Amino acid sequence: MKKNLLKLVLSTSILFSLSSKGQTIAKGMSGMYPESVDFKNSPYPFKSGAVIIADENGKLSTNTSAKLKNADKDDLGMEHYRYQQSYQGISVEHATYILHVKNNAVISENGLKIFHHN
Repeated sequence: MKKNLLKLVLSTSILFSLSSKGQTIAKGMSGMYPESVDFKNSPYPFKSGAVIIADENGKLSTNTSAKLKNADKDDLGMEHYRYQQSYQGISVEHATYILHVKNNAVISENGLKIFHHN
């Protein structure tokens, strides 16, 4: 049991992190987009209303179907935009994503986004 648990932890840590094009990606579970993307080494330009989507290979695209829930600015000057994923105009429960922006560049993002399957 302990051996299997150790194997699972090691394989999970290897599979869930990778670096590509100046970004660090923490993969999501099956059927999910990556849970977080860190752009600190290569900030991504911020565009209001566009959530950045990274696939498992690190290829970036944007999605504009998410609904902005709220935005705030912290004491360090970082802006945080919280988006709700929607599908055909209907909010997807628990599918929210946060973009962390500084100087009009996305520094990181995290949350849960689900692949759309037709």
